[in-house]
Amino acid sequence: MNGGLIVLFFMGAAAIKAEMKNVSIAKDGVSCSSPFNEVGGRCMYVDLVNTGSWDTMRSHCKSIGGDLVKLNDAEVFSALIRYIHGSGTLCRSIL
Repeated sequence: MNGGLIVLFFMGAAAIKAEMKNVSIAKDGVSCSSPFNEVGGRCMYVDLVNTGSWDTMRSHCKSIGGDLVKLNDAEVFSALIRYIHGSGTLCRSIL
């Protein structure tokens, strides 16, 4: 992975307000604007392709209205792993 970070975006509650044409409604009522998807009750954008320094990836996150996610909840971490596996993407660096 060349020492880069995998980009994980978390969109805060204030930023969840989205235009209806870009909203997906999750089963638990969380709505996320594109490109974010509901993962573990939060709106996240998972990019398993782009890598870079922490500062570069954080700047990219902020440019689309998010921030780097802090995974301090085992249930959210587990939901994220299930989401990644469900996407059909093999990601050895997370597992």
